[in-house]
Amino acid sequence: MKFFHFQKNKLFFLSIALALLSSCANVVTPTGGPKDVAAPMVQKCEPVNSSTNFKSKSVRIYFDEFVALNEISNNVIISPPIKSIPDFKIKGKSVAFEIKDSLKENATYSINFGNSIVDITENNPIKNFSYVFSTGNFVDSLSYKGKIVNAQSLKAEKDIFVMLYKNDIDSLPLKEMPYYIAKTDLDGNFLFRNIATGKYKLFAIKDLNNNFIFDQLEEQIAFSDTLISPIFSDSVKLEIKIDSLKKGLDSLKKDSTVSLSNNESVFKLFAETDTSQKVVRTSILEKGKMMIVFKQSITNTQIESLTPEINLNDQIIEKCKTNDSLIFWMPKVEKDSIYLLIKVENKIIDTLSISLKAPQKREVKKEVAKPKLSIICSAKNGLNYDYFNPISFEFGHPLSKFEFEKVILVEEKDTLKSEVAFSDKIQRKLKIGNKLKEGKNYTLFIPPTTFTDIFGLTNDTLKVSFKTRLKKEYGTFKFKVTLPLGEENKNFILQLFNATDKLISEKYLNSSQTVFYDFLEQGSYKMKLIEDDNKNMKWDSGKYIKKLQ
Repeated sequence: MKFFHFQKNKLFFLSIALALLSSCANVVTPTGGPKDVAAPMVQKCEPVNSSTNFKSKSVRIYFDEFVALNEISNNVIISPPIKSIPDFKIKGKSVAFEIKDSLKENATYSINFGNSIVDITENNPIKNFSYVFSTGNFVDSLSYKGKIVNAQSLKAEKDIFVMLYKNDIDSLPLKEMPYYIAKTDLDGNFLFRNIATGKYKLFAIKDLNNNFIFDQLEEQIAFSDTLISPIFSDSVKLEIKIDSLKKGLDSLKKDSTVSLSNNESVFKLFAETDTSQKVVRTSILEKGKMMIVFKQSITNTQIESLTPEINLNDQIIEKCKTNDSLIFWMPKVEKDSIYLLIKVENKIIDTLSISLKAPQKREVKKEVAKPKLSIICSAKNGLNYDYFNPISFEFGHPLSKFEFEKVILVEEKDTLKSEVAFSDKIQRKLKIGNKLKEGKNYTLFIPPTTFTDIFGLTNDTLKVSFKTRLKKEYGTFKFKVTLPLGEENKNFILQLFNATDKLISEKYLNSSQTVFYDFLEQGSYKMKLIEDDNKNMKWDSGKYIKKLQ
């Protein structure tokens, strides 16, 4: 993703305060020498590190200074996994532990301590120290490394368990513990060391219950389309002197080296889409207003009334913006309850019994003014307004009566003929179609009782004065999208986001073309191009069993 920045010319002044130093001597406390920044060093291991024909149950690692254990449960990774995690203990300048489980035959084990072993003075960690041993005649020495990123944002994902399986059976991550395991660091990188020769199924998981099994739909996963093959560690890095590089790498510092790898892959983490539908909750927001919230989109959901006196075709039903909930406006229903049948693609998934009684409000003794119909206007008093956006209204309830001719819009001193129309089917939202001009003063006036809702409530007086912004206050962005040879006639989704990841624009492309964005506010933007393989004009998640990334 590239970032584009629009900024008006500004003049910045840097104010620097200078502190005058006195020539008088000050008495200070001795510092006690330089700060300790060195990590503990391993002196010896019993049994020795990289032991073969390992049969010991007790292990002790000695250091050159006193150490402590920091977040041992979050840092230590044992590969292949064992059922009972050892109880790690501090003994003087050493760490000791017991291996309680029986171990696999002819297998190389690696206990990576991460950053959990620190000195007791400054908490300096010995980074990624591993104790390795083999129950066979030799220690496996192959390795494999990669990176896990978020499938939507492409940002690195930390603390993701990456697992290897010896068999190519798709159900393994759903049923069995892996043979090898690693964990991603802050940059999303993972590294397997001491792997045996062979081909492995790779599966990664954001494990919510720490059992190394993909058994919860909420767990995010990543996987390799093909079996992976580890290589010798010595061949992971290929060093090339900058002096020998051709044109194109001259931006790198002289005398530095570039580390290349033919064994590093990027895997994208995603959460599978939950397609099961159910009712999450129902509520009576006020008398005559009922809401039903569903788990998923209601695109294929049907609702039928089992109460003969209530015909849903006679009610006003509003679909919410998120497309997963419905509001039922029922001003004339006098029943205390309603029974509903919920279907998905004509299959019954639920039956509901809903009380239609409005929530009880605390009684107030003093006389209360009759409630009014609420109006939310897109234009606000005293605020600058985007002249290219039409003025819009949203009412508290759907309208039953309206007198558009009473709506008055004044530009400077000229009264305009207001072009008012509904922008939805249930008559709850309005737009004024008059095109506004840049840099002009406007006044909007709506007298009382102009609008009446389905409950008989009317609006109060509304008067809004505002000014439209100038065109030069916005930025424009124009560029050409050139699709590679062979990609023409494929579907793509081009998205524009602001600095807070809010979607600003979405365009659909199937050919190379020039794209133009107008009326952009100053700031940073980023863009995303999505290949739309199934042509449904949206980003889709994957499905492991179907091998869909």
